[in-house]
Amino acid sequence: MSDEAVHDQAAATAVDTVPAGVCPCLRDLLPLPGRLPLPVRRQHVPTRLAWPVVDAHVHVFPDRLMDAVQRFFHEHYWPVAYRERDVDFLLDHGMADALNEHMVQLVKQINDRYGAQRVTGLATVFPDEPEQTAILARAFDAGLRGIKLHSHVMRIAADDPKLDPIYRLCAERGLPVLFHTGREPNSRGLGLDTYTVCDVSRIRRVLEGHPDLVLVVPHLGNNETREYVALLSEFPNLYLDTTLATTDFFGPELPGGYTSADLRQWILAHPDRILYGTDWPNIPHEWCSELFALLDLGLPDGVLRRVMGGNAARIYGIPAEALIAEDGAVATHVRPDTAASL
Repeated sequence: MSDEAVHDQAAATAVDTVPAGVCPCLRDLLPLPGRLPLPVRRQHVPTRLAWPVVDAHVHVFPDRLMDAVQRFFHEHYWPVAYRERDVDFLLDHGMADALNEHMVQLVKQINDRYGAQRVTGLATVFPDEPEQTAILARAFDAGLRGIKLHSHVMRIAADDPKLDPIYRLCAERGLPVLFHTGREPNSRGLGLDTYTVCDVSRIRRVLEGHPDLVLVVPHLGNNETREYVALLSEFPNLYLDTTLATTDFFGPELPGGYTSADLRQWILAHPDRILYGTDWPNIPHEWCSELFALLDLGLPDGVLRRVMGGNAARIYGIPAEALIAEDGAVATHVRPDTAASL
């Protein structure tokens, strides 16, 4: 990367405390204390690349809910590196009805400020909520471009029949479902063993039952990544995102682990089915770690264009003009999900 492509800005570092209640999968197998603080990979953070970047996995919440979420992370997962909640941070660098309305207003506020579609939001709905499809339809009519669900937080398996009306509505609207169905990170703080509701076979049943549904599984389906990658060859509407799955934090020594060489091979085999994401702000490392990890794989520019922006723009309906800044340079676009997940 040329000197002109980087901005002279120091990268952020992660905090160096380890919560006593960190989830066993991390505490026992890493060990976590040896991983924090995570190293800064570069002295400079790129703010200009030769292609648009879409961060396909960002969390925004009302302040009180964000406080609760970050307390949970500190107690049961990892110390959160960023207390900053303003989506402008990433743009500068690159319950039910009420929560969906919060997302609609936030998206409008930010896009009005920038005079362009710089943020695309997702909705949420709770499976046991009355009129779940009506709630979701209102959110879609207001401009939200899909839905985020989370098996751990909602304590529900992806193939639970309660979700079928949601799947049918999303398929009818041509809008994607982003669903955390990977088994990790497991934690006693969740009040259930995530392995009881998360299994790649459940996603197979969903895709077989709803062949027109566009489904995105974050974190490369950790810790069944190989099994999820295998599904990509069978189901053309399945996508995976790289959030928290390309850095050293989840190392190859973990069950289901993989190497950078594995990741490169999978992306080359499925360049149209992988999305870049960061999980900002609830991350244990500097925000650019995922970006550098992808750049370090030595992928062709055409593949990087798709993984780091093109694929997300296509499935979330982000127009091409939203990826170009006023000065003609490529722009950063953020795709946050709404406040119902971790």
